[in-house]
Amino acid sequence: EYGSAYWPVTTITDSSLTDDNATWNKAQEIMDTYHPKLVMIYLGDANLRADEGNWDAYISAITNSDSIVYALWNKIQADSVYANKTTLIVTNDHGRHTSDWTDHGDACVGCQHIMFLAIGPDFKSGYEATTNRDLRDIFVKIYGAVRKLKEVIVKIKNIKIAFIFGSYAQAKEDSLSDI
Repeated sequence: EYGSAYWPVTTITDSSLTDDNATWNKAQEIMDTYHPKLVMIYLGDANLRADEGNWDAYISAITNSDSIVYALWNKIQADSVYANKTTLIVTNDHGRHTSDWTDHGDACVGCQHIMFLAIGPDFKSGYEATTNRDLRDIFVKIYGAVRKLKEVIVKIKNIKIAFIFGSYAQAKEDSLSDI
């Protein structure tokens, strides 16, 4: 069975989400209103500012993203629906060239280097991995988790899922190219 009971709450085409702060505000609104079981928030400002070649704006966007992730975790822990039951995974889809930080997209070490943060009841507190991994390793682990999640989702009616993307995602010719 499949139908509207399984559809996500989606703001992928919301042109009012002009920056990461607007996207974060919309995410909070959706979380407060619907308490979705799965939330995916795309913060695109750092990537956009790097693509523009604006170093100061790039660093500012990274700092802002960090602040939003911190606020998200505090929000999760302050909400009785989510607190101590929610895992937060933060990552990026690519790194940046080691020779030119304004670009990405090949197999250089910089492009392969991504950050990965996982926090919540499913992870050891204070654990820091010392083994280098690459995107394939992370994909395999996440794919396994997603397959398990899918098995759970198909058994639950009226599950709420939110995918929240700002105008950056729709402004690109292929809105999924950097997602």
